[in-house]
Amino acid sequence: MDLLLTNGTVVTMNREREVLAGADVLIQDGRIAKVGRKLKPRGNSVRVLDVVGQVVLPGLIHGHLHACQTLFRNHADGLELLDWLRERIWPYEAAHDAESLRASADLTFAELIQSGATAALDMGTVRHYDTVFESARDCGFRLTGGKAMMDSGQGLPAGRGSVADGEKVYNGKCLACHGAKAAGGPVYGTMVGGIGSFKTEKRVLTPGSMYPYAPILYDYINRAMPMDKPQSLTPNEVYAVSAYILNLNGLIPADAVMDQNTLPKVKMPNAGNFYVDDRPDTKSTRCMRDCR
Repeated sequence: MDLLLTNGTVVTMNREREVLAGADVLIQDGRIAKVGRKLKPRGNSVRVLDVVGQVVLPGLIHGHLHACQTLFRNHADGLELLDWLRERIWPYEAAHDAESLRASADLTFAELIQSGATAALDMGTVRHYDTVFESARDCGFRLTGGKAMMDSGQGLPAGRGSVADGEKVYNGKCLACHGAKAAGGPVYGTMVGGIGSFKTEKRVLTPGSMYPYAPILYDYINRAMPMDKPQSLTPNEVYAVSAYILNLNGLIPADAVMDQNTLPKVKMPNAGNFYVDDRPDTKSTRCMRDCR
């Protein structure tokens, strides 16, 4: 059924950015077909809504969204940013399964649509992000987003792992999903190769081709893997698997050992293709009394 909004004040997105008083908006097949005055819908199957005294706006765009964090609201108030992230938000994100992430995304998009937003840029999360895309699709919401990974090496835990040890851990706990030698399996694609492919039409997304810092690999394995038991690996095992994957990508030798000192020193091929946000950090003192 078509929808005709009549007699509203319409804020347009045309070249002149006109604001039309007493104007109509005709929506056909879920899309804006015409904007003007005294519009006539096609056929008789049309719902007419008189919006006199109302403003008809283009959909708002949310420029910095964390759909995975909506369910965490009010659980970590009063903390400094990094404490808030490390002590509460990142552990909560790691605990998400597909069902809870879908619930968080559904709530997020419902609130955004109710407030007039129709599109957003989401910062992503490390696992189950397909459910966020599915939620946006089902809500009719335009979304730009994807899997998120981060870490340049600060705060790595004590521990160590060799390439040889990593192969053993990988074959026991990772091979079923990622395939032999991380070349791709029934759940995930390859984690090897693709270096330099970001400058071509066929990008191959692997730790070697994509990550600017090697500790990102540690962060991802530590928080999200194995898929059926995330956060179950010890630091030694995470360092070892990281070493194995880096070796398969030709970035460290077979006798290398990764720890909190050596891992950040690994030179990643894609490091030069990222921009550093050099804006100064700011801090505020929260008194948490007599707030107005």
